[in-house]
Amino acid sequence: MTKVSRALFKMSGKMDGKVHVQKKDGYIIRALPKTTGKKSVAFTRNKERTGFINNLASEINSLIPIYTDSLGRSTFYGRLRKAFRMEELDNHFLMLRQLKGMEINPDYPFAKHGEIKCAVKKLKNEIAVDLDVLRHTLFPVYDANCYYYEVTLFCWDKTKKTAMHSRQLSDWIFLAEALPSFEFIFPKPAKPTHWLLCVRVILGIDKRRVEAFVGEGMQVFDVGTFDKKDAELLKERQKLIDAEPQAVYIPPIEEVRVMAKKK
Repeated sequence: MTKVSRALFKMSGKMDGKVHVQKKDGYIIRALPKTTGKKSVAFTRNKERTGFINNLASEINSLIPIYTDSLGRSTFYGRLRKAFRMEELDNHFLMLRQLKGMEINPDYPFAKHGEIKCAVKKLKNEIAVDLDVLRHTLFPVYDANCYYYEVTLFCWDKTKKTAMHSRQLSDWIFLAEALPSFEFIFPKPAKPTHWLLCVRVILGIDKRRVEAFVGEGMQVFDVGTFDKKDAELLKERQKLIDAEPQAVYIPPIEEVRVMAKKK
């Protein structure tokens, strides 16, 4: 770095591969900072990743709210981007997996209203979703005595176009009845790859919907793939998780109580 004490003219900026910085008592000349190939690659990589995440988040943010009415929140898009950044690989399926279990509105959780089990199966010309109710809601607000499910399936194909999507509703389920099972049949793309399943529960009174958010909830219930390569990738990822050291169980400290002295 070279410092010139008195400048005959003001100079600031880049010239002849040098940086000229104007000071009160002159100006400083220093070399341009070097940019390595790694920095350049890292910058390009980060820019591409940001674009990939933003595009996927925008797609999901435009699809799911179609079926939420006004249940969703304005923070949904930001939560999507945050979830996608948790995945280190720019893989469409693995990023979608980050959404599994996400509540559409955390203030009104789906998990509060009962418990279900779902299985997604690819049939010859359709996709079937089996839903088994494992437990009725424990919080029948506004004296609700029944409820139903809205099952929405999003399915992508090898064309990488916007996902095919549709919704089906279950019959009303009364709290006094036995736990039912349902089979929902959805259209299937020609070459399906990844799917995302949303389930919404809505409470009612004598088959009339409770018009309050506290009487419903919606969740990204599951995410899966029909693509063999992505299925194998998920298996390898699970093996790494299973190989991680498990937390050591520490038994609770036994409490010893001392009785008061007798006077």
